[in-house]
Amino acid sequence: AAFLLLFLFFHFFIRKMLEPVETAQKKQTQFIASASHELRTPLAVVRSGLESIEKCSNEAERNHFLHLMSEETVHMKRLIDDMLLLANSDADTLTIKPEACQPDLLLLDTYEKFEPLAKKNGIHLILTLPEEILPDCFCDIHRTEQIFSIIVDNALCYTPIGGKVTLSCHAENEMLCFLFEDTGCGISEEKKSHIFERFYRADDAHTDREHFGLGLCIAKELTEKQNGNIQVVDAPISGSCFMVQLPCAL
Repeated sequence: AAFLLLFLFFHFFIRKMLEPVETAQKKQTQFIASASHELRTPLAVVRSGLESIEKCSNEAERNHFLHLMSEETVHMKRLIDDMLLLANSDADTLTIKPEACQPDLLLLDTYEKFEPLAKKNGIHLILTLPEEILPDCFCDIHRTEQIFSIIVDNALCYTPIGGKVTLSCHAENEMLCFLFEDTGCGISEEKKSHIFERFYRADDAHTDREHFGLGLCIAKELTEKQNGNIQVVDAPISGSCFMVQLPCAL
């Protein structure tokens, strides 16, 4: 009886120890499968373009196929860069260089970067800053701008013509809270728990070639690497609101 109980105990204990390994292996397999699926389309376009160039004799058509292939290589490079960033994060080799910086300048830089695109798409991009002076933010400026760019880019993609995307910031409990509100379609409660997963798209019908379903996952990784937090909540009126919390500089 003692040996049986000991056997059952070790069997249960070993299974519990192996569960994280099995989970990590499943995630890795899923990640490789999803990445392969995303790379399949641009590779098919490039191969098709090469075959078409061999057959066509018109210079204009040849330039057209060369342009298409050039765009696909850009898409592949962006996807590979994203995957390398996540791989470095998993291996804990991602470089983070935090420094004190002004939070209003971080938002202003993001606003100026996306204001032309928002105007082109008929969307009102609004920057709202508090009257009081905000404390400095302790973060990696390049990585934080990357986080903000991912969120604003997503907001512009899911916000209809005539809608609004608002950027704001305030200090709370030694943390700086950056808010990104949009008047888009919003995210259901069921999908909120999955939007930061790799290769996940909240809207299955939204299949533009510029997004691979890695953006928000990268934003989460970069935020947490800086001792911050990112979450999505319902916007006050409609749409979604992403909140990024980063520590204040001491």
